Amino acid sequence: MNDNFDCTQFITFSYEGTGNIDRIIRNTFRGSVFNVIRSDEMRPVKKRYFKHYLEEFFFELAYDEFMGEFEDWDNENKPTPLLELFTEKLKGLFLLHPIKKAKIILVNFAEEGKTNDEFVYIERSEIYSGLFKMSRHNFGSWSDTLILELSD
Repeated sequence: MNDNFDCTQFITFSYEGTGNIDRIIRNTFRGSVFNVIRSDEMRPVKKRYFKHYLEEFFFELAYDEFMGEFEDWDNENKPTPLLELFTEKLKGLFLLHPIKKAKIILVNFAEEGKTNDEFVYIERSEIYSGLFKMSRHNFGSWSDTLILELSD
């Protein structure tokens, strides 16, 4: 059996600034339910699984209950409060810092060679519609893992 993992979320991106990106990410999510984990602190299976999608920086935004928000999200125009918080923190991060090639990765379950991934390219202004693809109420397609690449 291969290693696997579930119920987590990540961001990966390139950074063109001079500030300490670890500190910037931690400050962005400080006071929220998300625990920021740097790539060198992650289980190796997570980095292996996403190796084809990774940019210069890779952070896990760990909160085991977050994927449950997608079960409750039944109207794309009315995200749950936690989904709003997550999205607004990301938008603020992208607005205030020179971040390029950003990807948001959402994981229900991931196992090498077993699970399916959906890769979607979206405009930064369309984060909510991209995230809604993970909702149980999205009757388009649904996947174990969603990778949203955001436009620069």
